This record gives sequence, structure tokens and C-alpha cells, in this order.
Amino acid sequence: MIRFFILASVIFLSACQNNSKSTLQGREYQGIFMGKQYKIEVVGDSTNYEKEIDDILRGVAEHFDLNDTNSTIHRFNYNKDVFKAIDIQDNGHFFVRFYHKMEEMKEWSKGYFDPTSIALDRVLQYAIADPEFTPNFEAFKPIVGFGPHLMELKETGNKVQWIKHHRDAEWDVTEAASCWGMDLVVDKLKEHGFSAIKVSMAGKYLIFGQGPGDFNVVPMGFTGQMQDPQIRLKNRALSFKNGQDKRTFMNIPKGTWVDNDFQWVSVSAPSMLTSEIFSKAFMCMSMDEVAQWYQTNGESDVQSSIIYGTKEKMDRATTEEFDRLIVVQP
Repeated sequence: MIRFFILASVIFLSACQNNSKSTLQGREYQGIFMGKQYKIEVVGDSTNYEKEIDDILRGVAEHFDLNDTNSTIHRFNYNKDVFKAIDIQDNGHFFVRFYHKMEEMKEWSKGYFDPTSIALDRVLQYAIADPEFTPNFEAFKPIVGFGPHLMELKETGNKVQWIKHHRDAEWDVTEAASCWGMDLVVDKLKEHGFSAIKVSMAGKYLIFGQGPGDFNVVPMGFTGQMQDPQIRLKNRALSFKNGQDKRTFMNIPKGTWVDNDFQWVSVSAPSMLTSEIFSKAFMCMSMDEVAQWYQTNGESDVQSSIIYGTKEKMDRATTEEFDRLIVVQP
């Protein structure tokens, strides 16, 4: 069982420096996916698998890219006709699989992650520059809380339809869908027998296998530079949220602002999607609620490290396995 415990003070750990540089025997892929720059490094094969990667990312983006006016999510968000079905071409089953992932993640996170809440987060993001702004949480209640009162997915054979039950219901799953897309890419590349695969995308990481040199070492994200505290990932992902991110988050179960003193939440899990979901969910909880989550989900492999407190005195709460991932200066 995972134990969640608190350290007396924050220790900003520096990483060991590996001066030996190994030559990467493989290939590197770079691009932009749903507005995020990514890099994929593979070890053990120099064959070009760019088409396979592009096919997966294109399949995810055509459903969940808000910047694409033809995407499924854009059509849903701007559709104001209640009970009028949106027909979805889902040949790769990207939409259906992800929709059910969102149901699973909402339940697993006790409602602290909700794909309908991020549209509200977006409203708050534009409003935070105004110190007088006070959101009307009562007004948002009818359109927050992913469930049958807002929408329905109807699957009949190969026919898929997305139906609105409230005209103002919206989804914004850019972060979650982009992470899931990278999970799918790594799963596909594993089939080719690579000894190691590394994905870097907008401060998030996913590493499979063991690479040469410092291939498996990544920054925890405080500034995004390698002089940050570093951790070693193998068959794991890392995502984080900071105090600036929190300013645009909402406590969905309680319908209030997030009210905690968390400054930083780093989460490592076996998938980039899970790491992303719980870095946000934990940032919205209290310390007691995070501890309760671990008591209920003691067999999970969601590892976390939370920096909390004030500038004058900050503490760190962490799971034991996350501490073991940190690369300590010898």
C-alpha cells in the first residue's frame, strides 16, 4: 500500500551529473500536436515510423483539437440544439475510447477532474486579471459535472452519436487528449521492439525502457531547466501543476475556488494521461483529501510530491516511491 507522508521542510534536490555522453542509436521525431511541441526519441531501430505516429496523432486531433473548426469537440461545443445528435466518424475508435477514459478518470479522481470543468477554468483564466472578478458558481452548476444531465454517447453498431442534454455544455480536453495521444504513440512504438522510448511535450515526460546516459533523467519542472531537481523515469510519465495554474482551477465537487496552500504538484504514473489528470486533481484537493484518496487507492501506482505552505516556510508531502525516483547528488 502507498503511504503518503509529510516532510518537515522542502529539500530542493540537485541531480547527479552524468558526464558520459552516449550516442543515440535510433531516431528522433518532432512536431506540433494540438498546439504543443513534442519530441519523441527512440533507441534500438533507425527505421522511420513517422507515418504511424502521424496517423495516431491525427486521429486524436480530429476529435479533440479545439482550434480545428471541423473537430468533433468544436462541433459539439458550438451546437446549441439540445437532443440533436452529432454523428461521429470514428474509424479508429479514438473518440469512443477517450470518452470512456474521461468517465473513468472523473470517477477515479472523485470528481476533481471533470472534462466539463475545464471550459469554466478557461473563463476564469481570462478573468483573473480583474481583482474584482467573482465567479457566479451557482450559474455554472447546471453545466459542470460530466454526466447524463449534460450529454450522452450513443453507440449503435459502428454508428456513434454525441447528444447534448444542456445547450451550454462544453468540453475542453486539450491537455488530457494530447497526453493520451502520446500514450497511444508509445504503445504503438513498443510493438517495434525498441529498447527505449522517450516523449517530451510541454514539460511532460513519458519514458519506456532504459536508454543510454541520462536518457531517463528529466527535470521535475520548477523552471523547466535541467538544473531543476530531477527524477529518473522508467516505464513512467511525469506531469506537474504550479500555483499559477491553480489560479484558474475550480473545486468541482464543492463548487468553489480551490482553497489550499499548494504551490506545486508533481505526479508520476505509468501513463502520461494519468499523470496529467492527477496533477490537476490533487492540486484542487486539500491535504486531507489527497491522503484520503491514497487510503482508498492504496494499490494504485500514482506517485506524487506536493510543495505547500508560504514563501517563508514551505513543506513537502510525498509518496515513498516518488522519493525513490528523485536523483540525489552523491
